[in-house]
Amino acid sequence: MTELAKRTCPQILLIAPTLLGEALAAQLNGSKLNIEVSLHTEELSRHPSLVIWSLETLESPKTIQIELRRLKKSWKPSPILLLLPEKIRLTTNELLEFESTGLLQAPDFSTLNKAITTLIKGGRIVSLRNNNTLSPSTNQSTMGLSQWLLLSGLQQINKNLEEINFLLE
Repeated sequence: MTELAKRTCPQILLIAPTLLGEALAAQLNGSKLNIEVSLHTEELSRHPSLVIWSLETLESPKTIQIELRRLKKSWKPSPILLLLPEKIRLTTNELLEFESTGLLQAPDFSTLNKAITTLIKGGRIVSLRNNNTLSPSTNQSTMGLSQWLLLSGLQQINKNLEEINFLLE
C-alpha cells in the first residue's frame, strides 16, 4: 500500500488475543477492503474508523459492559464491533444489552468483511447463531423483524431510563 493510500484508508483498532489478532490483522490488511488494521494504539496515526474487540469468553457480562463503555468513551465516535465466540451461555437479550454498534458470533471472513464495510459507512450489524445461545423462552412465538426491532428498542429505552433514575437517586 502506498503512503498516500495509507493516509486516506480507514484505520481499524483490533483488540484480540495475540495469535488470533495477528492472524486476523494479516488477513484484513491483505483483503480488498483497503483498510489498515492495527493491534496497538501506538500504531494508529489518527482516530480509528472502527474498533473491533474479539472476546474469548463471556463469563462476566457486567465486566464486558464496563469495558465497552470505556472503549466508547476513549474512541468516540468510532463504532465498536464485538466478535463473540461460537459457544456462549448468554441469552439473545443479554447479548443485545451490550452497548456496541455490531455483534458477530463466530463470523466467517466474508461476513466480517461485510460487517466492517457496513459499520464504517455508519450502519449497524447483528449476526447471532440461535442454536448456540440459550433462548429466553421456548413459549414465545416467532417475531417478525419489525416487532423485534420495536421490542429491542423499547427494552433499550427502559434500560436507559433505569440508569438515569439510578444516577438521579
